[in-house]
Amino acid sequence: MRWRVGMELNHTEAIKQAVMAGLGVAFVSVHAVRGEVASHRLAAIRLRGVRIRRHFHAIHSEARTLSAGARAFLAMLLEQADAPSPRRSARRRAT
Repeated sequence: MRWRVGMELNHTEAIKQAVMAGLGVAFVSVHAVRGEVASHRLAAIRLRGVRIRRHFHAIHSEARTLSAGARAFLAMLLEQADAPSPRRSARRRAT
């Protein structure tokens, strides 16, 4: 199947409204459409074998000192970012 990009929208709500208006399909987080799927305004389709990776950023104000809890949370995020995902590790062991 070939994909043709018809438009790009930067806001999840705009993407959902465009899809509900019949303008096409979109890739968004399942968490972003939970309410629309529950009320049958949108349908979610799981694609087998497709893994979409996203980049996230942890941000904080440089003007404020991080609490001990925030520092621990940030350290855990950094540790997990370097660790292989459980799925990849399981696949490596199975082969």
